[in-house]
Amino acid sequence: MTLSSSSYKPPSVTCLLLPSEAKPGEACSRNHDQIHSPEKPASKALQGRDTTQDLGPPSQPPESSDSLAESSFSEPPTIYVDWVEDTKEEENSSEEDIFECLNRDTQVQAWRAPRVTAIMVPNYTSVSEFILVGFSSFPRFQLIFFMLFLLMYLFTLLGNLLIMATIWSEHSLHTPMYFFLCALSISEILYTFAIIPRMLGDLLFPHSSSITFMACASQMFFSFMFGFTHSFLLTVMGYDRYVAICQPLRYNVLMRPHGCACLVAWSWAGGSVIGMVVTMSVFHLTFCGSNVIHHFFCHVPPLLKLACGHEALVVAKSMGLMCITALLGCFFLILLSYVFIVTTILKIPSIAGQYKAFSTCASHLTVVVVHYGFASVIYLKPNGSQSLEGDSLMGITYTVLTPFLSPIIFSLRNKELKIAMKKSFFNKLFPQNS
Repeated sequence: MTLSSSSYKPPSVTCLLLPSEAKPGEACSRNHDQIHSPEKPASKALQGRDTTQDLGPPSQPPESSDSLAESSFSEPPTIYVDWVEDTKEEENSSEEDIFECLNRDTQVQAWRAPRVTAIMVPNYTSVSEFILVGFSSFPRFQLIFFMLFLLMYLFTLLGNLLIMATIWSEHSLHTPMYFFLCALSISEILYTFAIIPRMLGDLLFPHSSSITFMACASQMFFSFMFGFTHSFLLTVMGYDRYVAICQPLRYNVLMRPHGCACLVAWSWAGGSVIGMVVTMSVFHLTFCGSNVIHHFFCHVPPLLKLACGHEALVVAKSMGLMCITALLGCFFLILLSYVFIVTTILKIPSIAGQYKAFSTCASHLTVVVVHYGFASVIYLKPNGSQSLEGDSLMGITYTVLTPFLSPIIFSLRNKELKIAMKKSFFNKLFPQNS
């Protein structure tokens, strides 16, 4: 096989490379130690090389085919590449393109060029932390907000701890109703602890409002877990009032200690399941672009706005449907309980008896109205009907205001609890006023 330097022209081999790895005018090169035989070349190792380089004429043609088979390359051969921008040109190109490689000793070797298929990969930037905007839109009121929310948080903690201590110390309150109230106070303490301390820190130090990916996921899980546990416990308390008023003779049988413990355990389990499902569904998405959360904690709606792809819309609809179904299911069960309760109370002949029966439900009913009233404003409001700042302010109602009002309502509206508090603590702290 002989080759003339004047008539030699390197054939063009068409390669289709990834856009991130090649540019027009680049070439593919092959190392000589990766070519095992003239008939079967190695299938890897393509490196870019300038197409303007000329192979140059052979210094001396090979003497025979035997010497060609035993030849070795002192320099890596070059595959000349024509960049293909349209895949149709690649389809029309020959599948048996041949190129020739020359070494210093003018020994020639020919083999088939491999075909490289393009793979388009989306270029997403993973998010490792988020920025909580919080109340940065109100820089003049951040110190006022900090003091106000701190006082409300401390009052929420002290009020719920006082209720728990009173129920624990007063044996007359060791009944199913106050057992459920104690569990409700625990869920409120944990719910506020998952959100408010972080919010207070961001108000006090607004320049360090970043939160890691795992911390954000943990906050979302615990907020949903304790929040829905609170809703389930309110439903259990409604059932307790229904049994006490509508079926008083069966109360001790239906509300045994073991049964009450199971109801509380199922409430916590239900809250844990919803928290896990919501958190895994949201953080399974891909977040790209901005990492700024327009809220003071990791809530679902502002996080879904940062997600990429069409899955975010599906997750938003499914999570919204699940949360609304759970809340409305609890609300309708409570409403059904009070329909039977009111029907039974109206059958009591004396007004004093009616008032006494209804007074045992007044505190629970008030907390239900406050809890579901604020929750309906959040979950049932139309999309895009409020500004980002308005969403943050509205979030205060169910994260700070509702837990703040709950111990006040139970303390003032429940006569037995109020008397027990006065007997257990205030008379001991202020004996001269007793």
